[in-house]
Amino acid sequence: MADRFSVGLTPEAEADVNLMLCQYDVRNPRAGKRFSLRLTRAIDQIANYPESAPIQEGNVRKLVLNPLPYAVYYAVLQNNRQVLIGAILHVHQHPEKRKERF
Repeated sequence: MADRFSVGLTPEAEADVNLMLCQYDVRNPRAGKRFSLRLTRAIDQIANYPESAPIQEGNVRKLVLNPLPYAVYYAVLQNNRQVLIGAILHVHQHPEKRKERF
């Protein structure tokens, strides 16, 4: 396996995660744990295989957190071997919200 890329979240992406976890804590803590586990696996996948998700637009890639209705939007910075996650959003949210992040 190739060297892992480092993965960072923008403050907006961190806020996305915190909001979702807070909402899950109120409604369904078990679902919150599933979301957290799936997100951790997705970040690990992105770090190991940053180009595995399809390009959404420009250099932004979209990795859906199946079976959950959320997606991670990120850009690969090849020269620095880094990945920047700019948004973690519900798949039915308006695309303009994601576009504001990149």
